[in-house]
Amino acid sequence: GMGARIVNMPTIHSANLLKRLPDVEKRFTGGSVKGISLLNEEGSLRAEVKSVLGLVAEKQLILDSGYVSAIECAALVNEAKTLGIQRIVISNPLSSLVGMTLEEVTGILNNGGVYVEFSAQDLYEGLVTYALTPEFVARAIRHIGVERVVLTTDAGHRATPPPVEMLAHFLDVLGRNGFTSGEIRTMVHDNPAKLLDLA
Repeated sequence: GMGARIVNMPTIHSANLLKRLPDVEKRFTGGSVKGISLLNEEGSLRAEVKSVLGLVAEKQLILDSGYVSAIECAALVNEAKTLGIQRIVISNPLSSLVGMTLEEVTGILNNGGVYVEFSAQDLYEGLVTYALTPEFVARAIRHIGVERVVLTTDAGHRATPPPVEMLAHFLDVLGRNGFTSGEIRTMVHDNPAKLLDLA
């Protein structure tokens, strides 16, 4: 088989998410998990994180930031770039799960070779804590640039409709907010294909 293609940093177990939205963590884990931070007490990346990044670099995998804070993400991306990791995705950074500002995301993107994930779940009103407006998402994507964005669903769990329905709705919303079919294809097909070496 192809083996692993992507390595994720902590998502619902990240210290950042637990601090921001403890009710979300309780819903998925029962509230018994201690949050994981990528940084040590001195504010540097933990040795364990550097070890994982070394494997990602060695195997030429995709690195996904998970739901870590802006400070953690910036340190992660800087170290990843130092190690020669070429394919990096910042996961749902503007959602309430992560809580980055657009300026923080832009600063991290200046490192080059980094994509930003926007998921259908960001707009799903059934999860109030996630909700972003279509207008905000459209402005953010325009600011970042279609060529740096990947679209996903983040669905497939009990709190959301099926992934196919979520994606269809997401793409329809983007179309109604000014994105052409070509731009949408770039974000949902071409950019992910590049990340996966399928292009």
